[in-house]
Amino acid sequence: MSNGNNMRTAILSAVAAAGVVSIVCLSQSNATPVSLSSEQFTIQPVVQTTHFTKVGIKEVETDLECLAKNVYYEAAFEPLKGKQAIAQVTINRLKTGRWGNTICEVVYAPSQFSWTLKLDNHKPQGKEWIVSQQVAYEFLEKGARLNSLKGSIMYHADYIHPPIWANKKYKVAQIGQHIFYKKDVKI
Repeated sequence: MSNGNNMRTAILSAVAAAGVVSIVCLSQSNATPVSLSSEQFTIQPVVQTTHFTKVGIKEVETDLECLAKNVYYEAAFEPLKGKQAIAQVTINRLKTGRWGNTICEVVYAPSQFSWTLKLDNHKPQGKEWIVSQQVAYEFLEKGARLNSLKGSIMYHADYIHPPIWANKKYKVAQIGQHIFYKKDVKI
């Protein structure tokens, strides 16, 4: 069995254990229907993009994978709405063009998301990773949005002293441990 098939089997096993009814395989090149028990799953293809990290190492990731990682590392243990909020802010930032023209450029923009500054992030795994992938899929492929965060481009954790930029923005919501802000701009 090839590594790709082993990975697919491991992902589908994790999905079955977590009770998820649909999944997106982030590195599959062709859509493949997969049967798991009585449920039918489709592994969706995505387009890969190339970008450079802060240390200059060339990586190939999909926008879907970049968004899923951002949701995971920023909000893995937050409630579902907290995960969706991180996806929403990432999409809002993409719409401004200020942080990049792709999701991966937005996620890896210098000093924007704290997890990208660490070189020792653990590999995403478990139910939290599966849910993060699903949230990313819903936002990128199905157009899901949180209307309450329309225009929100910044956030910080509630357990830190508010950053200096926070007094120049408008607080719009607190979801889980994150406080969300927007600037008076139309997105």
